[in-house]
Amino acid sequence: MGEIRVRVVLRKIGRYRLRKSASFNVFYDERDGMWCVENEELALAGYGSSYRKALKDLRDSLDSLLVGFHNIPEEKLSEKSKEIKHRLQEYIDLERFL
Repeated sequence: MGEIRVRVVLRKIGRYRLRKSASFNVFYDERDGMWCVENEELALAGYGSSYRKALKDLRDSLDSLLVGFHNIPEEKLSEKSKEIKHRLQEYIDLERFL
């Protein structure tokens, strides 16, 4: 069969409550036996052998992104990273988590 794709709307990612709902693509690749939950606009993706594991990996991906934003001064971020950070601020109170 190959791959099944759907869109889901999330109001939180792990411990992170979102200010507004975010839409994610979810797909299962039967060949690889892997689930993926992704939002390209926010540069977030989670992968796992189950949907639950993919959501956990998505949370870990968000954790890593926030740590990067915390540790890298704004002036050293690439333009693309600044855009992602700006978009993420629409969904998450970055000051609270950084």
